[in-house]
Amino acid sequence: MENFEVKQESDSVAEFLNREEKQLAELNDIGGVTTGTVDESTDLHGMDDDDSRFDRYDALKEDGPPRIETDKIRKWQEEQRQRLEAKDAESEKRQKEWLQVAILELDDYKKHREEQMGKTKKSNRQGEEIFIRERDEKTPGGEWERVCRLCDFNPKTSVRPAKDISRLRSLLLQLKQTPNASFVVA
Repeated sequence: MENFEVKQESDSVAEFLNREEKQLAELNDIGGVTTGTVDESTDLHGMDDDDSRFDRYDALKEDGPPRIETDKIRKWQEEQRQRLEAKDAESEKRQKEWLQVAILELDDYKKHREEQMGKTKKSNRQGEEIFIRERDEKTPGGEWERVCRLCDFNPKTSVRPAKDISRLRSLLLQLKQTPNASFVVA
């Protein structure tokens, strides 16, 4: 079977080649196509292989056929260029507006910060004056009260509850309440 298919395939190839030869022969008879080699008598219009005027790579040096721009393409390119210029101008305009807004906001921020800093400085100075006045106050019997002000008597807010200081707290509170009394510690 395989031999039969190969034989049939080779017959179809042979038929194709015969057909093409006949068509080529018909064209030669008409004079449309000539086959064969170029002999000495054939005029190549002055182009020899050694001719310096003829460069084999001239066709490759060109970028291809010259570009023909139609009116529609030129019109579209002009419209596109105008559209892009308009967008660029609008973008620059928006950027300048944002810059102006940013400058105003920065100025407002600086003013607000200066006001806050002034208020903070004022309250810190007042607090410092009060602290210095209370620190230097020399009232008899008020020593324990000043000591109690420096101590934190709230057990929940103490920073390091590592040691039990409840006895010290109670002693300082008693001294504060009765500043002139003498206590006997057992």
